Amino acid sequence: MVVATLPPIQYEDIVRSALLEDLGRAGDLTTDAVIGPDQTCSAAIIARAPGRIAGIEVAGSAFGLLDRRLTRNTVVEDGCDVEPGDRLLQLSGPARGVLTAERTALNFLGRLSGIATATRDVIRRLDGLPTASGADVVCE
Repeated sequence: MVVATLPPIQYEDIVRSALLEDLGRAGDLTTDAVIGPDQTCSAAIIARAPGRIAGIEVAGSAFGLLDRRLTRNTVVEDGCDVEPGDRLLQLSGPARGVLTAERTALNFLGRLSGIATATRDVIRRLDGLPTASGADVVCE
């Protein structure tokens, strides 16, 4: 399967907007109150359910946009099928950046992977049926 990757310029604005909406003018008050500015951590995003991954780089960009010191290691690429417990993305660096970007990143990853999983399932159900291909479609 060939999966096209988007250049960051095509999605960074929407990720930045989502971060701004989530943080508002006050920022992440809870994280700032309980996590020191010098604390670091290692974290992983792990699949909770079986499915097809989409948007791993989009999700990862939320962390990088929030704190450039965070390092990300993508374990599973877009288009891969995963099972519960599979590690998708490994992070390390400032704990505040990881915790503050987490919700936005998970929202993108969950939504895009949900669409990819549903599409995969529909395609599987259509396998072997006499469906029209794009070559048969005539637009006037």
